[in-house]
Amino acid sequence: MNTKIKNFNSIYAGEYAIQDMIKNDNNCSAHFEYSHLPGKGFELVVVTYNPKHETSFFLHSVDGKSKIDALQKMYEHIYNLKVTLKEANSGYVNYTIEWYNNSTSKRVKSSFYGKSLQEVIGKFFYGKHGKNAEITIYSIVLNPNPVI
Repeated sequence: MNTKIKNFNSIYAGEYAIQDMIKNDNNCSAHFEYSHLPGKGFELVVVTYNPKHETSFFLHSVDGKSKIDALQKMYEHIYNLKVTLKEANSGYVNYTIEWYNNSTSKRVKSSFYGKSLQEVIGKFFYGKHGKNAEITIYSIVLNPNPVI
């Protein structure tokens, strides 16, 4: 385990550390959805909210034996993802989606990382139902891998 990765002794400490990391990265807030998995523990879903364009997007989900275990795994995933994305052959793709935001009546560009275009589209539309799912997408552009 990387020495910069924190260990948590409470749900609040874990959520705060994840929120802080996301806020420092892109000025978004992080929100936590826990689901009990009988006999298995918990699933943790982290959703980000961008106040600039008033929209939420799926970030990642993990399973853990407890909420603290799930938070630890989520923190490690996000921390390691930030390191991995700087590598040329990270296994992740980065797309920029240009879309029309009905809430703000503006065109918006949002960037997403994922293992595939399907994963990126799933992150984009996560939690959007009814009128919130009626989104006009102008373009989806595959961004180049970083040059090292």
